Amino acid sequence: MRKTACQLLIFGLFQLGCSAGATPSLVGQMVEIPAGQFIRGQAGGNDNPQQLLNISNFLISQYEVTLKQFRSFLQEDNPKSYLLDDRYLLQVINKPVGFVIPETWPMYRVNYFESIEFCNWLSRKEGFQEAYSMVYGIGRDKYKDIKIAWNDSANGYRLPTEAEWEYAASAGGNDRIMTTTDPKELSDYAWFSENSDDLPHPIGLKKPNKWGLYDMLGNVSEWCWDYYDVNYYRSSVTKDPKGPIIGNNPENEFGDTKSDRVLRGGDATFYFRWIGVANRAPAPPDTRTFGLTGLRVARNR
Repeated sequence: MRKTACQLLIFGLFQLGCSAGATPSLVGQMVEIPAGQFIRGQAGGNDNPQQLLNISNFLISQYEVTLKQFRSFLQEDNPKSYLLDDRYLLQVINKPVGFVIPETWPMYRVNYFESIEFCNWLSRKEGFQEAYSMVYGIGRDKYKDIKIAWNDSANGYRLPTEAEWEYAASAGGNDRIMTTTDPKELSDYAWFSENSDDLPHPIGLKKPNKWGLYDMLGNVSEWCWDYYDVNYYRSSVTKDPKGPIIGNNPENEFGDTKSDRVLRGGDATFYFRWIGVANRAPAPPDTRTFGLTGLRVARNR
Protein backbone atom coordinates (compact mmCIF):
# COMPACT_ATOMS: atom_id res chain seq x y z
CA MET A 1 0.00 0.00 0.00
CA ARG A 2 1.31 3.42 -0.94
CA LYS A 3 2.26 5.54 2.07
CA THR A 4 1.47 9.20 2.51
CA ALA A 5 4.19 11.74 3.29
CA CYS A 6 3.10 11.72 6.94
CA GLN A 7 3.58 7.96 7.21
CA LEU A 8 7.12 7.97 5.91
CA LEU A 9 10.00 7.88 8.35
CA ILE A 10 11.71 11.24 8.18
CA PHE A 11 15.31 9.96 8.09
CA GLY A 12 14.75 8.60 11.59
CA LEU A 13 15.13 12.06 13.10
CA PHE A 14 11.66 12.73 14.44
CA GLN A 15 8.14 11.65 13.64
CA LEU A 16 5.16 13.96 14.01
CA GLY A 17 1.58 13.67 12.83
CA CYS A 18 0.27 15.74 9.94
CA SER A 19 -2.01 18.66 10.58
CA ALA A 20 -3.95 21.06 8.43
CA GLY A 21 -1.86 23.79 6.82
CA ALA A 22 1.41 21.99 7.57
CA THR A 23 4.19 20.54 5.41
CA PRO A 24 6.38 17.61 6.56
CA SER A 25 10.09 18.27 7.13
CA LEU A 26 13.09 16.75 8.85
CA VAL A 27 12.26 19.07 11.76
CA GLY A 28 8.63 17.99 11.94
CA GLN A 29 5.91 20.17 10.47
CA MET A 30 6.31 23.50 8.74
CA VAL A 31 3.22 25.60 9.41
CA GLU A 32 1.88 27.89 6.70
CA ILE A 33 1.70 31.46 7.97
CA PRO A 34 -0.71 33.66 5.98
CA ALA A 35 0.16 37.10 4.71
CA GLY A 36 -1.26 39.93 6.77
CA GLN A 37 -0.85 43.15 8.67
CA PHE A 38 -0.11 43.57 12.37
CA ILE A 39 1.27 46.00 14.91
CA ARG A 40 4.60 44.88 16.29
CA GLY A 41 6.29 46.19 19.40
CA GLN A 42 4.69 47.69 22.47
CA ALA A 43 3.27 51.08 23.35
CA GLY A 44 6.00 53.32 24.76
CA GLY A 45 8.72 50.74 24.07
CA ASN A 46 12.34 51.89 24.05
CA ASP A 47 13.87 49.58 21.47
CA ASN A 48 10.48 48.22 20.34
CA PRO A 49 7.99 51.06 19.80
CA GLN A 50 4.83 50.06 17.98
CA GLN A 51 4.88 49.92 14.20
CA LEU A 52 2.32 48.73 11.63
CA LEU A 53 3.85 46.07 9.35
CA ASN A 54 2.79 44.06 6.32
CA ILE A 55 4.13 40.50 6.24
CA SER A 56 4.12 38.12 3.26
CA ASN A 57 3.19 34.47 3.70
CA PHE A 58 5.93 32.01 4.72
CA LEU A 59 6.49 28.70 6.48
CA ILE A 60 7.81 28.27 10.02
CA SER A 61 8.54 25.13 12.01
CA GLN A 62 5.84 24.10 14.44
CA TYR A 63 8.45 23.20 17.05
CA GLU A 64 11.89 24.31 18.14
CA VAL A 65 14.74 22.23 16.70
CA THR A 66 15.49 19.33 19.04
CA LEU A 67 18.72 17.96 20.45
CA LYS A 68 18.39 14.86 18.26
CA GLN A 69 17.75 16.84 15.10
CA PHE A 70 20.59 19.28 15.64
CA ARG A 71 23.06 16.58 16.59
CA SER A 72 22.26 14.70 13.38
CA PHE A 73 23.52 17.80 11.57
CA LEU A 74 26.62 18.04 13.75
CA GLN A 75 27.54 14.40 13.30
CA GLU A 76 27.46 14.86 9.55
CA ASP A 77 28.82 18.40 9.17
CA ASN A 78 30.83 19.19 12.30
CA PRO A 79 31.75 15.98 14.17
CA LYS A 80 34.26 17.80 16.40
CA SER A 81 31.68 20.19 17.79
CA TYR A 82 31.53 20.78 21.54
CA LEU A 83 27.77 20.41 21.27
CA LEU A 84 28.11 16.66 20.74
CA ASP A 85 29.53 16.36 24.26
CA ASP A 86 26.87 16.15 26.98
CA ARG A 87 29.35 17.48 29.52
CA TYR A 88 29.47 20.78 27.65
CA LEU A 89 25.69 21.10 27.67
CA LEU A 90 25.36 20.00 31.29
CA GLN A 91 27.44 22.98 32.41
CA VAL A 92 24.63 25.33 31.44
CA ILE A 93 21.88 23.53 33.32
CA ASN A 94 24.00 22.69 36.38
CA LYS A 95 23.49 18.95 36.10
CA PRO A 96 26.19 16.37 36.91
CA VAL A 97 27.91 14.15 34.38
CA GLY A 98 25.65 11.16 33.89
CA PHE A 99 22.45 13.16 33.69
CA VAL A 100 20.72 12.06 30.49
CA ILE A 101 19.59 14.99 28.38
CA PRO A 102 16.34 14.01 26.63
CA GLU A 103 16.65 14.01 22.84
CA THR A 104 13.29 15.77 22.61
CA TRP A 105 14.57 18.83 24.48
CA PRO A 106 15.14 21.81 22.20
CA MET A 107 18.81 22.11 21.28
CA TYR A 108 20.49 24.81 23.34
CA ARG A 109 23.81 26.59 23.69
CA VAL A 110 23.77 27.10 19.93
CA ASN A 111 25.44 30.18 18.52
CA TYR A 112 24.11 32.21 15.61
CA PHE A 113 26.57 30.86 13.04
CA GLU A 114 25.74 27.24 13.86
CA SER A 115 22.06 28.08 13.38
CA ILE A 116 22.84 29.41 9.90
CA GLU A 117 24.86 26.28 9.10
CA PHE A 118 22.02 24.07 10.29
CA CYS A 119 19.61 25.83 7.93
CA ASN A 120 21.91 25.22 4.95
CA TRP A 121 22.39 21.57 5.93
CA LEU A 122 18.64 21.08 6.20
CA SER A 123 18.17 22.65 2.76
CA ARG A 124 20.71 20.26 1.25
CA LYS A 125 19.10 17.25 2.91
CA GLU A 126 15.68 18.12 1.53
CA GLY A 127 16.79 19.28 -1.92
CA PHE A 128 16.13 23.00 -1.55
CA GLN A 129 18.33 25.90 -2.60
CA GLU A 130 20.52 27.07 0.28
CA ALA A 131 19.44 30.45 1.57
CA TYR A 132 22.86 31.47 2.87
CA SER A 133 26.37 31.78 1.52
CA MET A 134 29.13 31.93 4.10
CA VAL A 135 32.76 33.05 3.98
CA TYR A 136 34.63 31.89 7.06
CA GLY A 137 37.48 33.55 8.88
CA ILE A 138 41.07 32.38 8.61
CA GLY A 139 42.84 30.56 11.41
CA ARG A 140 41.72 28.54 14.40
CA ASP A 141 38.49 30.45 14.88
CA LYS A 142 36.46 29.89 11.71
CA TYR A 143 33.72 32.16 13.05
CA LYS A 144 36.02 35.17 13.38
CA ASP A 145 35.17 37.82 10.78
CA ILE A 146 32.71 35.47 9.11
CA LYS A 147 30.55 36.97 6.36
CA ILE A 148 27.02 35.77 5.64
CA ALA A 149 24.86 36.72 2.68
CA TRP A 150 21.17 35.84 2.50
CA ASN A 151 19.58 35.06 -0.84
CA ASP A 152 16.02 35.99 0.11
CA SER A 153 14.61 34.46 -3.09
CA ALA A 154 15.94 30.99 -2.27
CA ASN A 155 13.41 28.33 -1.25
CA GLY A 156 15.67 26.75 1.36
CA TYR A 157 15.55 26.88 5.13
CA ARG A 158 16.52 29.99 7.00
CA LEU A 159 16.04 31.78 10.29
CA PRO A 160 12.86 33.84 10.55
CA THR A 161 13.26 37.58 10.48
CA GLU A 162 12.47 39.34 13.70
CA ALA A 163 9.24 40.69 12.17
CA GLU A 164 8.20 37.23 10.95
CA TRP A 165 8.93 35.74 14.36
CA GLU A 166 6.72 38.23 16.22
CA TYR A 167 3.99 38.00 13.59
CA ALA A 168 3.90 34.19 13.89
CA ALA A 169 4.24 34.15 17.68
CA SER A 170 1.37 36.58 18.16
CA ALA A 171 -0.76 34.88 15.45
CA GLY A 172 -0.85 38.11 13.50
CA GLY A 173 -1.40 40.12 16.65
CA ASN A 174 -4.59 38.20 17.45
CA ASP A 175 -3.47 35.83 20.21
CA ARG A 176 -4.28 37.43 23.56
CA ILE A 177 -2.48 34.72 25.52
CA MET A 178 0.85 35.74 24.02
CA THR A 179 0.51 39.15 25.66
CA THR A 180 -1.13 38.12 28.93
CA THR A 181 0.10 39.65 32.18
CA ASP A 182 -1.10 36.65 34.18
CA PRO A 183 1.72 34.10 34.79
CA LYS A 184 -0.78 31.39 35.71
CA GLU A 185 -2.51 31.83 32.37
CA LEU A 186 0.72 31.82 30.37
CA SER A 187 1.96 28.76 32.28
CA ASP A 188 -0.26 26.60 30.07
CA TYR A 189 1.67 27.82 27.01
CA ALA A 190 5.27 28.46 28.04
CA TRP A 191 8.17 27.27 30.18
CA PHE A 192 9.73 30.06 32.23
CA SER A 193 11.58 30.32 35.52
CA GLU A 194 8.51 30.14 37.72
CA ASN A 195 7.38 26.76 36.30
CA SER A 196 10.43 25.15 34.67
CA ASP A 197 13.01 24.61 37.44
CA ASP A 198 15.23 26.66 35.07
CA LEU A 199 15.46 23.69 32.69
CA PRO A 200 14.34 23.16 29.09
CA HIS A 201 11.54 20.67 28.57
CA PRO A 202 10.58 18.38 25.68
CA ILE A 203 9.07 20.30 22.80
CA GLY A 204 5.31 20.48 22.45
CA LEU A 205 4.24 19.74 26.03
CA LYS A 206 2.49 23.07 26.45
CA LYS A 207 -0.47 24.36 24.45
CA PRO A 208 0.21 25.93 21.04
CA ASN A 209 -0.65 29.47 20.08
CA LYS A 210 -3.60 30.21 17.80
CA TRP A 211 -1.59 29.29 14.69
CA GLY A 212 -0.51 25.92 16.07
CA LEU A 213 3.04 26.88 17.03
CA TYR A 214 4.53 25.44 20.23
CA ASP A 215 6.97 26.99 22.70
CA MET A 216 7.08 30.37 21.01
CA LEU A 217 7.68 31.83 24.46
CA GLY A 218 10.10 30.31 26.95
CA ASN A 219 11.94 26.95 26.77
CA VAL A 220 14.85 28.29 24.65
CA SER A 221 15.48 31.72 23.16
CA GLU A 222 15.37 31.61 19.36
CA TRP A 223 17.80 33.24 16.95
CA CYS A 224 16.37 35.54 14.29
CA TRP A 225 18.19 36.65 11.15
CA ASP A 226 18.36 40.35 12.04
CA TYR A 227 21.16 42.41 13.42
CA TYR A 228 20.11 44.14 16.63
CA ASP A 229 19.78 47.92 16.36
CA VAL A 230 18.26 49.69 19.34
CA ASN A 231 16.79 52.32 17.02
CA TYR A 232 15.79 50.16 14.05
CA TYR A 233 12.03 50.19 14.58
CA ARG A 234 12.02 53.97 14.15
CA SER A 235 13.43 53.76 10.61
CA SER A 236 12.35 50.28 9.47
CA VAL A 237 10.52 49.67 6.23
CA THR A 238 6.96 48.51 6.81
CA LYS A 239 6.84 45.69 4.24
CA ASP A 240 8.70 42.50 5.23
CA PRO A 241 11.54 44.23 7.12
CA LYS A 242 14.75 42.19 7.23
CA GLY A 243 16.60 44.20 9.84
CA PRO A 244 19.38 46.78 9.59
CA ILE A 245 22.53 46.24 7.52
CA ILE A 246 24.64 46.39 10.69
CA GLY A 247 24.00 46.31 14.41
CA ASN A 248 23.84 49.11 16.95
CA ASN A 249 23.91 48.07 20.58
CA PRO A 250 25.69 50.70 22.71
CA GLU A 251 25.24 48.56 25.82
CA ASN A 252 27.15 45.56 24.45
CA GLU A 253 29.39 44.54 27.33
CA PHE A 254 31.70 42.60 25.00
CA GLY A 255 32.81 45.77 23.22
CA ASP A 256 31.59 45.11 19.65
CA THR A 257 28.50 47.28 19.36
CA LYS A 258 27.75 46.37 15.72
CA SER A 259 27.72 42.57 15.55
CA ASP A 260 24.84 41.59 17.85
CA ARG A 261 21.95 39.57 16.43
CA VAL A 262 18.44 39.22 17.80
CA LEU A 263 17.11 36.56 20.15
CA ARG A 264 13.37 36.24 20.71
CA GLY A 265 10.96 34.50 23.05
CA GLY A 266 13.03 34.18 26.20
CA ASP A 267 13.97 30.86 27.76
CA ALA A 268 13.21 28.59 30.70
CA THR A 269 15.46 30.64 33.01
CA PHE A 270 13.66 33.93 32.30
CA TYR A 271 11.20 35.33 34.80
CA PHE A 272 7.66 35.66 33.50
CA ARG A 273 7.86 39.42 33.03
CA TRP A 274 10.85 39.07 30.67
CA ILE A 275 9.33 36.84 27.99
CA GLY A 276 6.76 39.09 26.34
CA VAL A 277 6.10 38.44 22.66
CA ALA A 278 7.40 41.93 21.76
CA ASN A 279 10.57 41.71 23.86
CA ARG A 280 13.91 41.83 22.03
CA ALA A 281 17.27 40.57 23.27
CA PRO A 282 20.65 41.29 21.62
CA ALA A 283 23.44 38.71 21.71
CA PRO A 284 26.89 38.39 20.10
CA PRO A 285 26.58 35.84 17.27
CA ASP A 286 29.51 33.71 18.45
CA THR A 287 28.56 33.71 22.11
CA ARG A 288 27.63 30.74 24.26
CA THR A 289 27.23 32.78 27.43
CA PHE A 290 23.51 33.04 26.69
CA GLY A 291 23.12 29.37 27.57
CA LEU A 292 19.60 28.42 26.51
CA THR A 293 19.80 29.68 22.93
CA GLY A 294 18.25 27.57 20.18
CA LEU A 295 16.26 28.00 17.00
CA ARG A 296 13.28 27.21 14.85
CA VAL A 297 13.48 27.46 11.08
CA ALA A 298 11.49 29.25 8.40
CA ARG A 299 11.20 28.94 4.62
CA ASN A 300 9.70 30.94 1.79
CA ARG A 301 6.32 29.70 0.65
